[in-house]
Amino acid sequence: MSAPIQAAASQPIDHWSWLTDSGFLSSLGSAVGGFVAILLFFGIRSVVAYFRSRPKLLRTYFCANCLNRGNVEKEMAGEIQHNRGRLVSDKEELKKLGTKNDLWEYSKDPVHGGHGSCIFYGPYSTDFSEPGSYCATFRIRGVGLSRPEELFEDYILLELDVSKKNTKFVPTEKGIAAFQYDTTMCRRFVRITELAAGGWKEFDLHFQADTHGIWEYRCFAYDGLNERADNCSNLGKSVRILFDSVAIKKIRRFEIPPG
Repeated sequence: MSAPIQAAASQPIDHWSWLTDSGFLSSLGSAVGGFVAILLFFGIRSVVAYFRSRPKLLRTYFCANCLNRGNVEKEMAGEIQHNRGRLVSDKEELKKLGTKNDLWEYSKDPVHGGHGSCIFYGPYSTDFSEPGSYCATFRIRGVGLSRPEELFEDYILLELDVSKKNTKFVPTEKGIAAFQYDTTMCRRFVRITELAAGGWKEFDLHFQADTHGIWEYRCFAYDGLNERADNCSNLGKSVRILFDSVAIKKIRRFEIPPG
């Protein structure tokens, strides 16, 4: 009886046989496939969410556009309009300034109807078809300024804002009267050091919009007019402030929960 027992005991034991077991391989394949599918699902969802969250350019308004170019006659709504300044359209000059677009340059010189309160304003449009978060990007450049570290005072040169006009109806003795009122949605101040850094600068103004109102994008100068400090008088005669465009972008659409 001892011989068969000894023969059985001498046979080697395969500790890795489970690696070739068909049941184990099938389970492993299912687990790996499910894990890869989950990774792909969340990866694709992240990519879709990223592209959805990126700002979407809705419209670009050029400060020197084909409709309003500093005409002596009153300019028209639909594009940026001007109260003071001058057109820059020389191709060689534009090339030196790093752009192909015609530009608008700040000055106190009136365009029409007196000095007005803005360098530029408008276009009085309904830019927003759905409620959401938006951004207006003003593209501006300063030329001939000292370097930021050489400036003794960081004073304000420009004021940018986004505003909208709404219509309000009120009862009167003769019936119902309608009047418009302005609401400033956001405001941003541009200091001399920001323009002295050189090159074209983009200044973002973030705001929320619904589908109502008529919108405009405005720029004011701190040059002693309209009860603003005369900071621009501190600039040398060779200093120039140039305006390229105002770009309107949608950041995020507001999701309204189902009622």
